Amino acid sequence: MCVRGCACTCVYVCVTLFSLSLSLYPMAKTLRISEMSNEATRGIDAAKPAEMLAMLHESDEQMFSGWQGNACVYSDVHLRTIERLAERASSMLEENMHKGANNAFVFSGCGTSGRVGWLCCRAFNQVLEEWNIRPCFHYLIAGGDQALIVSKEMPEDDPIQGSKELEKTVQDFDTTLFFGITCGLSAPYVAGQIDYALNKENIIPVLVGFNPVSLARDSFIEKWPVKNCKDVFLNLQASEKGFILNPIVGPESITGSTRMKGGSMTKILLDVIFLAALNKTLTSHKMVSRKTIINLVDLNHRAAMEVYRASVVTQLSSVIEIAGECLREPNGHLYYVGSGEFALTGLVDGSEMVDTYGAGLDEIRGFVDGGWAVCRNKEGDLSDAGGLFRISIDDFVTDVVPTLSKNDLVIWLEFSCLLPAAFLRMLSDSPAQLARLSLSKNKLSENGDLNFRSEASLLPATWGAEKEAFHLTSLAEHQATQLTMKLAVNAISTCANVLKGRVYGNAMINLTVANDKLFYRSIEIVSQLSSAPRELSRVALLTAIYDTDTVTEEIATKPVSEHIQKATSVQMVVPKAILLASGKATTINQATSMLQSTASIRLLMTSRV
Repeated sequence: MCVRGCACTCVYVCVTLFSLSLSLYPMAKTLRISEMSNEATRGIDAAKPAEMLAMLHESDEQMFSGWQGNACVYSDVHLRTIERLAERASSMLEENMHKGANNAFVFSGCGTSGRVGWLCCRAFNQVLEEWNIRPCFHYLIAGGDQALIVSKEMPEDDPIQGSKELEKTVQDFDTTLFFGITCGLSAPYVAGQIDYALNKENIIPVLVGFNPVSLARDSFIEKWPVKNCKDVFLNLQASEKGFILNPIVGPESITGSTRMKGGSMTKILLDVIFLAALNKTLTSHKMVSRKTIINLVDLNHRAAMEVYRASVVTQLSSVIEIAGECLREPNGHLYYVGSGEFALTGLVDGSEMVDTYGAGLDEIRGFVDGGWAVCRNKEGDLSDAGGLFRISIDDFVTDVVPTLSKNDLVIWLEFSCLLPAAFLRMLSDSPAQLARLSLSKNKLSENGDLNFRSEASLLPATWGAEKEAFHLTSLAEHQATQLTMKLAVNAISTCANVLKGRVYGNAMINLTVANDKLFYRSIEIVSQLSSAPRELSRVALLTAIYDTDTVTEEIATKPVSEHIQKATSVQMVVPKAILLASGKATTINQATSMLQSTASIRLLMTSRV
């Protein structure tokens, strides 16, 4: 089949079938901002590491400066919402402390949104425990605790399950402030929870995302045919019950990869709201001030930009170069190893690699000193669930160290806690490449016996908050340093995958078609990169998924869930579809053969074949 439109019966039939299937599963007429291509990074696949970092810098700055005139986090409408949420949170905490109430805060999301919610929940409960206050933060993530480590995309499409999990979580609480986090306003799992919350007097729903509500996902949901995400979110907008917090951060640096700016802004918003609430609750302040809110946002802004200081870029570029060299090798790996929250940041960074870039399950992983006990997750130790869930330093020594080769990069994530000297000597004696990211305000500590090929100190000695404006300064700084580490490891893994050839322009071309959102995102990517109409791009995608040159009526009219189930076991679906839609390949076998000769879509698309 030639999907570019040559005059053959097969193409005519396929286009007809596609039109039929479109009536069942219409695509959005307007791309959501979170799914657009960011102009700042469109040449990232042809750039050197330092140039890549410059592009990421420009893109990340949009989180704070805004994008194309849309309301950013500093806009009055969002600052006012943050103030109101912080005031409500403070009142609920005070009721727990002084009136014996059982109020709670619940963060829920899919993928990175759920993982960020978990990390924030963990951090805030620790603060309460330090002040001898009963912990009252809870998290939900589509797919359960295993999704903290490995992406589980299909549960994102189930609004019924989402509402059931929320109902079970909040059943014993007096009042719940519920944060439903969906970066693209596109997750049915969260929409089901918001819909449930709207109908419960004791749940205050808060929608967190980074698109205008008018651009919320409105496509058909198989498990919820009576509603869609946009319906629910418009109902929330029209109600007087809840809140919507959706500053526009601009398109993602890698198109659609909301683990990056979406995840970062989610953390910033939750940190600012609850640090401000804690400041009021635990001090003599009578109200949450606008100045406190702005100071906290400023603090996170400075923390984010530390990754892009000239001296750090030089150091970080060398880490990226080594990471790219390792991943380009057939059996190369990237491992993050460390302790505490900073190691958990590495753990989360590795969790999205399979579905975002088509990486191997164990290609990029994180390990934390103390393992699951440090995670403080609901389901406890998941080590028995499989090798990917063995995440402690002891597991790393047992499972990984004996296999280390020169094609592996181990990145030690450091703050004030150092890893055991014996473990570090073991790493130094291995053939692996070693690098270190330090968040210490002091100079890098002396380790003469370790052979680090690259080191980066991410914070200068003068970095800090405005102490006169905020009494929990050390906590605010600590939370902000996690943002710095997140952006650093995001940059390393992203740029390494670019160097591997898994990005064309700034589009992830080897994503796994693992849920409804990713199915439609794949069609958009194929259409944009091949310049083919969406209709023919969908045909090309189905051709790649079903490994056939004829998309029959039976295939075309199957539910999207069946396409997804089939796609998860097929390699290089989107790259094959791009070649077919562009006319570079005229059969599925030819597309497969071309990708076997070179995995670089840029080379294949710019060749004269």
